[in-house]
Order: sequence, then C-alpha cells, then structure tokens
Amino acid sequence: MTLLGTCIARRGSSFILAGQGTIAKISARTLTSLQTKHHSNPESSEHSLLTTQLPSGLHVVSCDRGEPLSHISLVFHAGIRFESPNYRGVVHRMVTSIGSHTSRISAIKLNYDLAALGAHVRSEFSRELLRFDLTCVRDRVPDALPYVSEIVCNTNYEDWFFGETNEQMEIERELAFENPAAKLVEMLHGVAYPRSRMGHGLLSPKWMIERHTPVMVKRYMEKNLISNASILVGSGVEHETLVSYASDQLPLPQGERPLPIAAHYVGGERMKEYMDSSVFVVIGNEGFSCKDVCSVAAQLVFSSILGSTGAHGYHSIPTPRFQRSVAADALYPIHASCFNYFYSDTGLFGMYVRTCPEDLGSVLKAAVREVRRVAQGHVSEEDIKGAKDAAKRTLIMERGLRHYVSNDVPAQVLLGNGKAIDIEEICVMIDNVSPNDLHEVGKKVTKNRFSLAVLGNSEKLPYAADLLEA
Repeated sequence: MTLLGTCIARRGSSFILAGQGTIAKISARTLTSLQTKHHSNPESSEHSLLTTQLPSGLHVVSCDRGEPLSHISLVFHAGIRFESPNYRGVVHRMVTSIGSHTSRISAIKLNYDLAALGAHVRSEFSRELLRFDLTCVRDRVPDALPYVSEIVCNTNYEDWFFGETNEQMEIERELAFENPAAKLVEMLHGVAYPRSRMGHGLLSPKWMIERHTPVMVKRYMEKNLISNASILVGSGVEHETLVSYASDQLPLPQGERPLPIAAHYVGGERMKEYMDSSVFVVIGNEGFSCKDVCSVAAQLVFSSILGSTGAHGYHSIPTPRFQRSVAADALYPIHASCFNYFYSDTGLFGMYVRTCPEDLGSVLKAAVREVRRVAQGHVSEEDIKGAKDAAKRTLIMERGLRHYVSNDVPAQVLLGNGKAIDIEEICVMIDNVSPNDLHEVGKKVTKNRFSLAVLGNSEKLPYAADLLEA
C-alpha cells in the first residue's frame, strides 16, 4: 500500500559515505529567538511531533523516543516535475554527482570522514521531492550533520565528472526497468499525464544524458533548492539539535518558491512487448491529492477493502476481495492488487494484474466491475472495519514511525497544507471514514477515462473506453 506521502522513488541513487574527522561542530547555544510548536503533548504519546518554522521558511520536524540510531532527512520540493523540457534529467544527474568532491573536501576524505562517524548518506528523488538522508549513531549526530550541508550546498559539478558518470546513468536506466512492475508505473504516469511534466520518466532520457552541463545543474539548484521549499525531519534526535543546525550551519538560499506546472489527467492506453509467458497490466484513474488529507484516508480504506499490497508483492492469506473477484473470471492463476500515489495537485488509484494473455480481457473487465461494486456500497460493515484495521496496521507496524516521519511528514508539509500530522491523527481519520466517504472515493476513481499500461501480449486487451462500460 502506498500511504500518504510515499511518492519517494525507490530508484534514487544511493551511496555510503565514511571517514575520519569532522568539518564543524554544532554550537550548543540556547534557542531564544525561535518559537517551537508542539502539536501534541510529548508526555501523552510517544509518536508526538515537534515542529518549528524558521524565519527563512525552512520547516524542522522531529520525533525523539531516545533511539540509539538517528535518521535525519533534508527534503526539497524539487522533483522531476520541476524540470523544463530543456532540463530533462537534471535531477537524476544531480543525484548521480552526489558523493564526488566538494569545494572544501575531496571525495576520498569525504568517505573516510563519515566512516569514522559510522554515518550513512543516501540521496533519492521522485516526481515531486528530492531528499538527502543521513543515518548516524545518535551521539555523533552533531559531528555528522555538517556533512549534509557540505554535500548539498558545496558539491562541485564539473564536465569531466559528468563524462565519467554517463555510463552509470545509462546502466541505472536499464536496471530500473528490469522489474516489470516498476516499468508499468512509469508507463502509467506517462499515459495518465501525457501533456504534463508529471508524465515524464523518473530517470534521465538517453538523449539528454550527454547534454547536461554544470551550468544547468547549478541553475536548477539556485531556483529550486531554497529554504522555503524544504523541510528538515528527524527521528531519534533532539529537536533543539536540528533547529540549531538548521539555523547556523545550513546555508540554504531564500527566494520565491516555484510552483509546479499543473498536472492534467487525460488517460488512455500504452502497450509494449515483453518476453514473458505472462502479461503485466496496470489500470489507473485519477485519485485525491495530498492537500485533501481526509479524502486520502478514505482512499486508503477504499483500496484496503479491495486488497492493497503494492505492485511488487503477493498477498498473504486470506485472499483479498480484489484477487478473488478477478480470479473468478480467469482460467489460469493470476495475481491482482491495488496501489495509490498521492501528489500535490493530483493522485492516482491503480490496480495491478499479472495474468496470462488468454484471460486478459475478462480479468480487466472483472477488475473494473469490482471497483464499481465497492464504489456503489456493496460492502459490509465488517469489511470496512477490517479494511480500516489493515490500513492502520500497515501505517503503524509495517512502515513504522521512522518511515512515517522520514517520508510521510515531508509530503504533508511540502505537498499538502503545510502542516505535519501526528500518526495518531491519521489513524483517527481512518477510523472516521464513513460509507459515504467511500462512495465519494469510488466516484472519483471511476469518473474519468481509465489509463491502461500493458507489458506483454496485448491481443485481447480491451480499449480503455470499453472498461467504462464493463
């Protein structure tokens, strides 16, 4: 299940930095000029979030339960949908360059310095967000944090390094699309938003890889990596430590926050040949955006009723409703599940199916019929209660508080209404979802033209328009 804010790309580049020494230490000055807002009483809940907004516009959010390992993320609203046509792939290029030498320290020393601190730095990007993650032993956080500033603000982007990493970017493209489910998600976005930047592929197009220049990357950073379009989140770290670091040692420029070009949902079909005995399909339609949190909670329950396991895995027993309904019209074994994507001004509700070519037409029509049955209220109170419990269990147990703080909170603040929501509040919203809310979700995810993406034999594939009459 893709919950609120999990639009972070799984295919972002990652690297491990290590080494000896430090660049600087965070001063231990008291915070007298900053007002810290407590969304809830820390004594009442171990999941309470502490939030501060600095004068620069940077948000700082933390949740500290005394863990020995600290996880800190600096997240920017600067994903690939901010790339203009002439700047396609710049975010991919930027992430590939992270870990090279900076204006103050060589790449070798950077690796050795962070290794001595037991620190791990990872960079990822998605259609909306660009993030830099630091994992470190709690006691060494003040020593490791300045390296995040050094990596983000002072990395040297040079032509010779771009030339050396061109092949790496091409390999990343090939590896990313070996997984048919990952390829289908890219195709789904392309067919759902063909006239918007939201439909662009996550990774750089091949024809742009050799055209990137350091000037392009620096201009993109100056325009998009700014303080009022960013958030610093952390778990297992004191809030005052993060605020002090953000105030004194994170030199992000200020500027007018750029707004992404609106994503216009269109829908349609896209097919590609694939060498496999099975055929892989995703069907999608427009869902709710991050700004409507209550509707997001309702969409999560809606997909849980059908059975949400994500597009990559097989569901455990008991067999979910969606799987049972499409299997009834199939002659051969199949796999089916639902997934969600939430963005700042749009969203996607999707169904993933793996079946044989002979069953393709009947299975897809059965899938749409089942979604409509749930939308029309053909679901028991017991099923709704079970779906709510499943959604909360996934949120609390499978994803966990650290993942929630690191991934969902940045999406709430940067893509939503600018407010970080405690995990308990999300659970309350899920509990408060009514049958009428589910009906509204059903209307939303079935009213537009469906989007179809297919890998494999598509001879018996129905047109997207025919699915509306299924």
